[in-house]
Parts: sequence; structure tokens; C-alpha cells
Amino acid sequence: MKNLLILLLILILSSNAAKTDKIVGIWLNEEKSRAIKIYKMKNEYVGIMHWIGKPDPELKEGKIILKELVETNGKYKNGRAFVQKYGWIKCEAEVKDNILYITGSKLGIKRVRKFTVWKE
Repeated sequence: MKNLLILLLILILSSNAAKTDKIVGIWLNEEKSRAIKIYKMKNEYVGIMHWIGKPDPELKEGKIILKELVETNGKYKNGRAFVQKYGWIKCEAEVKDNILYITGSKLGIKRVRKFTVWKE
């Protein structure tokens, strides 16, 4: 009985870890012109420019473009995203059906960008 409880606890903890990290990976934008590699660093999620189809001096590969995202109930909040036109803006993110939705906001205006999993 004790072993069964331990096994059940391990399964619950591992399933929660998998849910939390579904944002981790490489995500390709809709235009297929760039990708973001998101990874977990301590309790926050960070995204770096991973690939660019057309080089841009503002978005060099390896540049941090997402930071400070914190997971809460399957949503990633309180983050900041780098947007060339505006600099750092507030953002949040969510993964639904293997699509990453990043919502950026500045001065009350919101914009949602969609990303799909990049299969190298």
C-alpha cells in the first residue's frame, strides 16, 4: 500500500511538471521568418532568438527576446517581450493544441502572435 501511494505521488508530480514545461522548446512564427527558443531558468521562462530567415541587426541570434514569464495554472504571466518598434513590453503566453500564443501589450493595446513547434 505504501509503495502504491509513493508511485501515485510520483505520477502526479511528473504530470504536473510536464504541464508546466509545455512552453519549453523551439517555436516558429507564422511567417516562418524566425524562431524563439524558450527554456526555464529557475522559476521563470526565457526566450532567445534562435533562427532568423532574414538577418536583422536588432534581433541577432541568441538575443533575449522574452523574459520573466512565470507559470500560473497553465498560463505564463508577468513577462516582457522585446519588440523592435517599441522595445520591452509586457506580455503573457499560453500553449493550446501545440500552438504558442504570446500576447504583448503596451499603452492598453494588445497584440497576439501565434507560434508553432519547430521541427528541425
